[in-house]
Amino acid sequence: TLWTLTVLLMAINGLGYLALRLSGPRYGLSVAGFAGGFVSSTATIAAMGARVNEAPQLARGAVSGAVLSSLATVVQLALVIGATSLAVLKEATLPLLLAGLVAAGYGGMFARDAAKRNTGENFATGRPFDLRVALVLTATIAAVMLVAAVLTDRFGEAGLAIGALMSGLADTHAPAVAVSAVAVSGGISPAQAVVPILLAFTTNACSKCVMAVVSGGWSFALKVIPGVVLMVVASWMPVFFGLIRHLLE
Repeated sequence: TLWTLTVLLMAINGLGYLALRLSGPRYGLSVAGFAGGFVSSTATIAAMGARVNEAPQLARGAVSGAVLSSLATVVQLALVIGATSLAVLKEATLPLLLAGLVAAGYGGMFARDAAKRNTGENFATGRPFDLRVALVLTATIAAVMLVAAVLTDRFGEAGLAIGALMSGLADTHAPAVAVSAVAVSGGISPAQAVVPILLAFTTNACSKCVMAVVSGGWSFALKVIPGVVLMVVASWMPVFFGLIRHLLE
């Protein structure tokens, strides 16, 4: 599984680089944000905030890139979960789909506006993929998988949820893969894996909001944060309505 994830991450980075090369300057920031999100959405948001501080006229393109980096997070989550457990992916499809649609709609709105103003930039620099980055992320996933297995063995589903919640502050993909791996081993059911994954997704979104404020100031953050929050709310809606339906039965 870890080897598959390493190759998958490098392939994703390569495709993102290709998209960046093919995009024109009108969509440069938007595409750069989406491509950067496959490596680190939080770091991408920080880069977009810094860009706004340097060139305030690029604010709408930077907001688009910041929010679309979260769309990349959702896409990559689906890919790494599917590579680990198709059963868990089936259970998580609707929450991820709703989150992705909201991020795409919100980020796309700013991307369209930025394209009309022609204030984008092209960021097609560097290499198609970075093996070091892929290996570091894979090593992180391996470590979180080990911690998740220990917590589940000692404290059950509650321990797994706490581990995912804490790990999500730094990264979403590692706890998602770890939770999926626990489901594959029979520690929890695929349906039970959804809530820990969404907990990690939520705490990671909190990190993104903080980074938006720190890197780009409140003017930038107040445009990015609604998109991130709406995305998280959308991801929890199927769980919420499922709970309501269960209570009414």
